[in-house]
Amino acid sequence: MKRYVQIIGHSNGLGRKADALQSGLADPYEPVTIVEMNSRSSDPPEFVRDGPRPLSPRTKPVAGLPAGYSGIELTMGRALDRAMPNQWVIGKMTLDGSGLKNQWVNPNYPSQGLQMLDLLFGFIDEQLEVLDASFEHLVWCHGEVDAGESPDALEYLPNMNVLRDRIRGRYRNVGIAFYRIPADFSAGGTALVTAAQDEFLANNSRVARVVVDGIPRQDASHFTDRGYEDVGELFARAILSMTMDVGRDPFDVAIHSGGTGFDVLAR
Repeated sequence: MKRYVQIIGHSNGLGRKADALQSGLADPYEPVTIVEMNSRSSDPPEFVRDGPRPLSPRTKPVAGLPAGYSGIELTMGRALDRAMPNQWVIGKMTLDGSGLKNQWVNPNYPSQGLQMLDLLFGFIDEQLEVLDASFEHLVWCHGEVDAGESPDALEYLPNMNVLRDRIRGRYRNVGIAFYRIPADFSAGGTALVTAAQDEFLANNSRVARVVVDGIPRQDASHFTDRGYEDVGELFARAILSMTMDVGRDPFDVAIHSGGTGFDVLAR
């Protein structure tokens, strides 16, 4: 049975990496399978399904981006496979421009039909059956949208807890990895969101936080092509550190005491 990793989030989860050909990551990577459902944060979402396929850049345009773009998954999947060969499949479901409060845990989004997390669960359940996989890790690429809207930033911690409870209530104690929004992100709610992320990390087990300070960005919110590669590598280290039956290199992560979550830092 394969190990399933689910990426969710907003535009950095979707990814704006355009140089897969130049960086040598465009060729399909056969050992890892990926399947995607991506959309703008429209109501209702207009999901574009892409895959299952060998790990590779997107084959279809979505959210105003052409085919051939990608995100963290190209390097994350390769790094996971190097450490534990032929064991990984990746699911990806993102809403470009989405907020945690306004879309992901909002009981009224979309305004008709299933709520967003229920749509996610249906997608996950389908992939677990089709790909013969066990759900082990959630990768959460998010924070900037809520930081830009002060009322939403105030509620980021309780909303993270809702996300955790819904995910783990259905899929046991899956590992949760997320990135800390950069300290210099220019939004009024940045400090509120990073404080919420600090508290969430301190109060939960099987949680890893990827620290992206210093990772190059092409604009205020989005990583550069190389930045997506670096963040993908960091998420792979986070996932491997939460995988029960693989040794953890103590020099790769700074682990908080008390059985709480831990940070993954760039070397």
